[in-house]
Amino acid sequence: MQRLTIAEADERAMAQWRRDHPKDVLVEREFWMEQKAARKWAREEKKKWKAFSKVQHAHPGPSNLDPNDDRLFNFLLNTEEEEDIDSDSNLSDYK
Repeated sequence: MQRLTIAEADERAMAQWRRDHPKDVLVEREFWMEQKAARKWAREEKKKWKAFSKVQHAHPGPSNLDPNDDRLFNFLLNTEEEEDIDSDSNLSDYK
């Protein structure tokens, strides 16, 4: 019961803050929209690199991949672990 009371008080305080600071609310919304767009761009880039990598793997021979390209390193490092990070559920409060 104590946690519910704290959560309700927090919700009331946030509602009051939004009423008192409309410019800050707009700035915060813009920030989260930019974050969402950046994540979407990163997912699209990852898909492109994955497709390119599959083609390179399917056709062995001289590679067009530059071993000094940081994007390739980052792609290989993050391929599996980003699947759960892509959720936009934390944006529901800012719509």
